[in-house]
Amino acid sequence: MTGNHRQLDDGLPHESKSLTSSAGVGPRLSTGSLPSFEGPNFYFLLLLAFLCLANFISVPLLSASRPGLMVVIPATIAAEVGLVAVFGVFSPLVFTTRFVLTVVMGGVLYLGFCLSVIAVSRGEPEAFLILLFGLLISPFIFIAVQAPIWGLRIFYDCQRSSPPQATVTDVAASREPIRLSDLLIGTFMVAVSLALAQLATYVIPADESRTEVLAAVAVAAIAAVLWSCVSVVLPTWLMLAIRRQRMVAVALVGWTAMGSISVLLTIVPFTFDPSAPLVVMLGISVYVFVLCGGLQLARQLGYRLVRRRETHAESSQPAMTDMPFDSIRDN
Repeated sequence: MTGNHRQLDDGLPHESKSLTSSAGVGPRLSTGSLPSFEGPNFYFLLLLAFLCLANFISVPLLSASRPGLMVVIPATIAAEVGLVAVFGVFSPLVFTTRFVLTVVMGGVLYLGFCLSVIAVSRGEPEAFLILLFGLLISPFIFIAVQAPIWGLRIFYDCQRSSPPQATVTDVAASREPIRLSDLLIGTFMVAVSLALAQLATYVIPADESRTEVLAAVAVAAIAAVLWSCVSVVLPTWLMLAIRRQRMVAVALVGWTAMGSISVLLTIVPFTFDPSAPLVVMLGISVYVFVLCGGLQLARQLGYRLVRRRETHAESSQPAMTDMPFDSIRDN
């Protein structure tokens, strides 16, 4: 009788309940056709709104303060570019959906910054030209930032320990290697970005050489590739591929310390401003806080980078496809 009462109270046998609890699967309520704004979607939208608001209020607030504090703006923008680039490569969605969401996210963040600059400049024509120039060259620079991240994607997949509701097509497409169609789309995107970068040369004043501007954009793209390798790919791998949280913390501290020392030794000897070290450290701190904060949010929500060979081994075992990835959880 006791066993029967327990079975009626729990809604399923004790053995089944323990198996279900160990698998991390709980009862699910049907929400019909309404979109769900719970879980990862809610937190990512909240982060996007916070960053957009920060872009909108940063220029008016910092322009009225000390000039050294303006370093917060490029540091924040660089971290936002890194987060959007990582999302565009590793988000577990089909390629077209990732592309559309990446463009929307980048557009929203850039719009917040543009409104902030326009409000401070009071609608001066030069401000519009600068923002238009930045808008036209941003696709080319963004592709340069994403290039090293795609190299990391060759060896790693992004998976979630408790995957949200998704179609079989979305999950399968997110685990596939780079296909020929993806290469064709990528080539088309590079061509369009080059055309926009060349169009940006018509925005600059007439006394500037178009060739020099294109050369400067090319140098900026090369610098973006190198910066992405050190300041985006490496922290992304540290925070999402390493399993133990303590090891992640130690690795991030070492990465931040080495980066700070390198930047200080590169910049400080060439400036006579005594406050330069403090300004550099402020910019690095803001960058690390924003970038690692977004990556930590993804880690807390269960997202991890898993080697493709491990993914293929799991997909070859149908009985285990619905089980959580216990091997990549924190110990």
